[in-house]
Amino acid sequence: MENYSRRFLVVVEGPNEGQAYPLQDLVCTIGRTADNTIVIDSTRISRHHTQIRFAESATGTLAMVEDMGSTNGTWVNQRQLTGPQRLMPGDIITLADYIAFRYEVEDALHTEKLTPAMPGSATQVIDDNATYTPPPPDYEEPYRPYGETPTPPPRQPFIQIGSAAQSAPAAQPVRPQQTWTAAPPSAPAAPPAKRSKWVYVIVAILLILICICVAIAVYLWFAPVTFWEQVFGLFDIPIPQ
Repeated sequence: MENYSRRFLVVVEGPNEGQAYPLQDLVCTIGRTADNTIVIDSTRISRHHTQIRFAESATGTLAMVEDMGSTNGTWVNQRQLTGPQRLMPGDIITLADYIAFRYEVEDALHTEKLTPAMPGSATQVIDDNATYTPPPPDYEEPYRPYGETPTPPPRQPFIQIGSAAQSAPAAQPVRPQQTWTAAPPSAPAAPPAKRSKWVYVIVAILLILICICVAIAVYLWFAPVTFWEQVFGLFDIPIPQ
């Protein structure tokens, strides 16, 4: 009897919401081209957008997620990736504010077939592929700081196949309904108001008047004595001595 785990990415927001993608390879990629493990046909997703790697350690399987230099970025629990980060069950992976996955790990049990004790008696077989039922698509795990141990998902019941009646599935716990919403885009800055052309016309006229006044003042300051004699004689004003 041997225990092993199966890993999935479940779509919680975006196209094909609720669909589960199994992660069976040691290196799984997400991108737009057909050579990826999970293919997302959208121009907002890069050819090779995100990579998930698995490695065995003393404490179990270690999952690492990393952005592959995508144009629109990768987020884990609403924090943009700047380097490799450990992935825990229940983490939310968002690609380019377009599609969001929840990382799930399911423990399964492998058993051998049972040999009938008496000839003619029925043989029951326990299926080693437990039925996987993804959680509701509108549910989102609450945010938790990096490194905090998440609550593992509930195990699914095993179904016995054979002449005996199948066991009834266990009741699923009711999960709170939460809605995952993306941050609203920032409003574009309002363009500066255009100035009327009359403002420039008035400014030009004022500059011309100022230049004329300055020119007259300079001329009068340096005018000859004969000019002032003519001015005072025109108005019959005696010339001051």
